[in-house]
Amino acid sequence: MQNTLAMQLEAGKSVLHANVDGLSHEESLTAPEPGGNNLNWVVGHLVSAYNSLLPAIGGEPVWSKDQAAPYARGSEPVTSESAATFGDLMTDFETAHGRVLERLAAVSAEDLTAPAPYSPTKNPNETVGSLAGLTAFHQAYHVGQTGLLRRVCGRSGAIK
Repeated sequence: MQNTLAMQLEAGKSVLHANVDGLSHEESLTAPEPGGNNLNWVVGHLVSAYNSLLPAIGGEPVWSKDQAAPYARGSEPVTSESAATFGDLMTDFETAHGRVLERLAAVSAEDLTAPAPYSPTKNPNETVGSLAGLTAFHQAYHVGQTGLLRRVCGRSGAIK
């Protein structure tokens, strides 16, 4: 299971990098109309999701709760005043991604069957393994959005 999750997360990371390649911080703040989150929020939200998963798999979060708050589910869209610098977000994504892969390689099959400390879907039977799988799906969902948000910035698609 861990190898499959790692492969999925690595694929998502590759697509994310392709979709954000060459984009500036200012472009990352371009919001779709008539509404929705900008690229800066989406990438920060991916870091926030990894941040939440890391303690469940024995890892150290990258961000404090205050740093993650602007990128939490249901938060207000980030603006030039509230957004982290896009380059910093990508660095933090890389750090969080590396920590998640490191921990997934180290956890046992038994660890993955343990009850999860939380469930984003309010699943009373959430396990650490199902939470990790949900995180991989979540990443794929939002990485797909980054392809569309690249086009909102006026750029051509990166995946050909």
